[in-house]
Amino acid sequence: MLDQMGLALYLGARPDKRQSLYPGGCDPKQHLMILTIRARLKRTGIEMRMVVDDGSAPATVDGTLVRLLVRAHAIRARLLQDPSLTLKEIAAEEGVVSSYISRLIRLSFLAPDIVTAIFNGR
Repeated sequence: MLDQMGLALYLGARPDKRQSLYPGGCDPKQHLMILTIRARLKRTGIEMRMVVDDGSAPATVDGTLVRLLVRAHAIRARLLQDPSLTLKEIAAEEGVVSSYISRLIRLSFLAPDIVTAIFNGR
């Protein structure tokens, strides 16, 4: 609930000394507004977050996921440039096992709207 007169005073309105703080009567409940928004609770790990449905919740970009996407696209570009490269050779250069490279390369085939959503923190 929002007290209209309280908000006006907070924003710097100066009431006239001859006027009542609540015009039209002395019942402050007359000047209350109820504001409603569409929101839902979402579990994120061990905590709950309130998500406002219009997308006004602050987006937090997952840096680890972004780095993985960039790495996957770089590896894919290397494979497209030099088709003679094998996953084992790339894995040796990257210092990881080849099965990790094969899992990582799959990220480079995500749909563009999914990649955009990840970069936007959604």
